[in-house]
Amino acid sequence: MPNLPTRVIDVGNGFDDPIRLIASQGTHGLYCTLSYRWYDSNTFKTTRENIEELQQGIPENKLHQTIKDAITTTRTLGLRYLWVDAICIIQNDKDDWEKEAATMSDVYENSMLTIAAIDEPRADQGMFRKRTYSPRPYNRDYPRDSATGYFGYSHPFYVYANNCRRRPLGELDTRGWCLQEQFLSPRILSYADGELFWDCAELTASESYPGGTEAVKFWWNIVEEFTGRHLTVEMDRFVAIEGISNVVTEYTNEQMVLGMWKSDLPRHLLWWVNTITGKPKLTDVLKRPKEFLCPSWSWAS
Repeated sequence: MPNLPTRVIDVGNGFDDPIRLIASQGTHGLYCTLSYRWYDSNTFKTTRENIEELQQGIPENKLHQTIKDAITTTRTLGLRYLWVDAICIIQNDKDDWEKEAATMSDVYENSMLTIAAIDEPRADQGMFRKRTYSPRPYNRDYPRDSATGYFGYSHPFYVYANNCRRRPLGELDTRGWCLQEQFLSPRILSYADGELFWDCAELTASESYPGGTEAVKFWWNIVEEFTGRHLTVEMDRFVAIEGISNVVTEYTNEQMVLGMWKSDLPRHLLWWVNTITGKPKLTDVLKRPKEFLCPSWSWAS
């Protein structure tokens, strides 16, 4: 179990146990982190003047709705602690800010879950916003008087999205600090574009596609995108993508074989060249290298 950050918010139980700021003093525990954009510079925060007061209790009515929603999420997940930069760092203490900023990577890397508020912050809205559509799978019940249902079965079935769409970019993706938070977090629960998205080392999923897509399968999308780009030096084909493959290897313990994952090698061998894309100059990109790079059964050939 990891060490708690220097300070965390004790989210209480929502009834008789108050929300308060605590100093961990080396205590071990599980905690969530919040990745978000401040609404404005007047966001309620911890200062040298109010830190002792906040250790007795944090006035919930002064918190922005995004932070209150993150507290609710943390409680619902059964966790006790939440780390939020505005509250857990003394904002008008330069020494404290520099000390805590230096450990920011550890804070996110060791968290159980990062709660990400993707959309633009608003004065009166947090992460729990009214949906513009229902992203969840559609439960299709056949009429009771129907003799047979889908493929001869007379039971309900669910209609899912055709595939797991990538999380749409939002306001959070424009913030420099948030890139580190998203990259280092072992698990991310994103509130974005009308539905929830889930990312971890093994799976990417959403409400509209709860089954998700395994992380190694996203390698197909990466390869497709990569092979449609030009390289000045042909022999750099593996080197240019090595950084991404190393990250996936580290998180999934998969073994790479000439640009393909060993555990899924039979499926990877079914690669083909798509010449019906409409992309300009794609035929130049898809030529075989003049020098031997790898066997012809690999896409890198």
